[in-house]
Amino acid sequence: MKKVFFIDIDGTILDSKTEVSDYNIEALNSARKAGHKVFINTGRGKACIPKPILDLPLDGIVSGCGCTVTVDGADVYSDCPPLDDIIRYAEGVFKKGQHCFLEGENYLFRINCSPEDETDDPFFAEYIRTARLDYGIWHPLRSAEDLRDYPDARIPKFNLVGSFDISEVDGYREHFDGVVDNCKCEMYSKGNSKATGLDYVMKNHFPGYISVAIGDSENDREMLAAADVSVAMGNANDGIKALCTVVTDTCDNDGMGKAVLKLMKE
Repeated sequence: MKKVFFIDIDGTILDSKTEVSDYNIEALNSARKAGHKVFINTGRGKACIPKPILDLPLDGIVSGCGCTVTVDGADVYSDCPPLDDIIRYAEGVFKKGQHCFLEGENYLFRINCSPEDETDDPFFAEYIRTARLDYGIWHPLRSAEDLRDYPDARIPKFNLVGSFDISEVDGYREHFDGVVDNCKCEMYSKGNSKATGLDYVMKNHFPGYISVAIGDSENDREMLAAADVSVAMGNANDGIKALCTVVTDTCDNDGMGKAVLKLMKE
């Protein structure tokens, strides 16, 4: 039976050197030639997806944790808060002096974020290290009103960088859901997730196909639970592995490609 593969980026299709192996690329090509479909399903905002991923043989992308769905190069679903509300939230960030990255569908922005902050704030330095961010692709904002110069930015995602309690999300609840980890508070347009993006694709574009989700981290949990077949990378934590029906090799040993080649034949 034909399958739709939903594949996470970091720690899944990208290895620890942030590269996509030839083996993984060939696995995707083989799957598509056999009539299966291949989607990236990522927490990254659409404009934050690196070119090596965009150059892959894909049928579509679920980005921003389900806030944007792209099929065959066309955006078929988009859920971003109104610009006036984004500006209001950004004004609050400026007033508090917080570090913040805004991930849009067409642009990326940064507030109070510069290389100098890595020296002064260990949480900020950890975020930059783990996210492997390049400051050059993020537009620095001098004020929240600067966003009016980008009416088509469409921003479904805020990343507040630092040490936060989940209560920090409360001020954004009208438009955002959020999660907190050791160095950031990550917020997505309300009601969306990797799982809702998967469901949208399956119901509206590929009914009758089998959904296969492949991931490695906590923000993949809902996607993995929603899929017909769930695959944990070998580098995933034990909780993610216990949730999944299949455990494959690590990202540095082509675990994603191995899983795709195995499951496309079943």
